[in-house]
Amino acid sequence: MQTQHQPPNASRYLPNHYTVETAAGILHIGERELFAELRRLGLIEKRSTKPKKPYIEQGLMAVRNSTFRHPGTGQIRYYQRPMVTPAGVVWLHDQGVGNAS
Repeated sequence: MQTQHQPPNASRYLPNHYTVETAAGILHIGERELFAELRRLGLIEKRSTKPKKPYIEQGLMAVRNSTFRHPGTGQIRYYQRPMVTPAGVVWLHDQGVGNAS
């Protein structure tokens, strides 16, 4: 499996990390299916999309911290987005996730 290239929609904030949507595309499965597999394999929390610390430390997952201004209140809001590293994509493939060849 080739993960050396940078897809056009890879994160510009963590340039060597993929959004779950992009990782799902690489693995040839849907985004919801990949989230289900990430939960089943224990990489993210059961009732959220937050990656678990051991998998961040192993370099399989990462978190992108971001902010946005709420359009109604004007307040700054913070959110975290799960990211999959290239090593994480390879690990998921090795676990039988997806249909990538």
